[in-house]
Amino acid sequence: MTYSSWATDHLKSRQAIQQKLEAKGLTLEQVVDYFNYDIMSVNEPNFCPLYAQGKKCHNVNYLNCYLCACPHFKYSDDSLYQKDSKKIFSECTINSRFATDFEFENDVHCNCADCTIPHTKKAALKAYEHLPKVNDTCSILEFIRSFQLSDILGRYKLF
Repeated sequence: MTYSSWATDHLKSRQAIQQKLEAKGLTLEQVVDYFNYDIMSVNEPNFCPLYAQGKKCHNVNYLNCYLCACPHFKYSDDSLYQKDSKKIFSECTINSRFATDFEFENDVHCNCADCTIPHTKKAALKAYEHLPKVNDTCSILEFIRSFQLSDILGRYKLF
């Protein structure tokens, strides 16, 4: 699975859950609260493959899954650039001190397992309020691009 196909599938799943909750009249805060790992792993078991294993992607007490696809995670299926003899496929755009690199042969990927920045309620609330919604005027790819570049372009300051 490529980064792009995962991000597209994930965004569709999140959008469907969000629309279902908004249709029930839930407030912004109630929708974000619903994305808490403890609720999602029970009510939306297909949202994340880790739910079936009873595992979290980050070892923290409170884990909000709304921003599973972090807006600071920049990626390319074909590599972002080459550094020395290595292809860089992903990186953290804010250079989080918690982000590390995972290298496999000549490929380098960003490892975000120790970073919890996007998984706080505060970050999820800001994203929910400020990021564009996927609709007739905003395609999934446009959403992902704006999500990915949110802090780089300064369009949406999430954290």
